[in-house]
Amino acid sequence: MLAMGERSARRKDKAPGNVDPAEEAFDKGVQAALAKGNVDALAEIDADEAERLMMTGRTPLQALAGAAAGG
Repeated sequence: MLAMGERSARRKDKAPGNVDPAEEAFDKGVQAALAKGNVDALAEIDADEAERLMMTGRTPLQALAGAAAGG
């Protein structure tokens, strides 16, 4: 299964959204969950925080987590 999505759009001054200091920790958490294959962490990505940080990849990553967990 292949899942595609964007990380936060609040990383740099020229990004679509304003820079948000919470972005770095959020993206690193998602990246670590992917690297470790932590389907629980991917399934628990906060929808409101992802929306606030303009992360469009939450839904496909959570679908991937559900499929990998057998759900």
